[in-house]
Amino acid sequence: MTQIKPQIKLLATAASCLTDSSCPAVFELPSGDLALIGSEAPAELLDQLPQGTGVGPGERLVVVPRSVAVAAGWKLPPA
Repeated sequence: MTQIKPQIKLLATAASCLTDSSCPAVFELPSGDLALIGSEAPAELLDQLPQGTGVGPGERLVVVPRSVAVAAGWKLPPA
């Protein structure tokens, strides 16, 4: 069985860790795709998605702290 590997090692402060099992993170899957650990988005965010987008069956909108995305190397516009 191929294991999921961390995309980047994040500091606990960047990941906003609450416990050992509650740390937002980015992982690389054997396929090269990414898996994210984050908080399930509040339902009101679903109504605020841009027109033409949506969350389909089997999908979840996940909130990942900006600090985690930046630590993972994502280039984001200024907040």
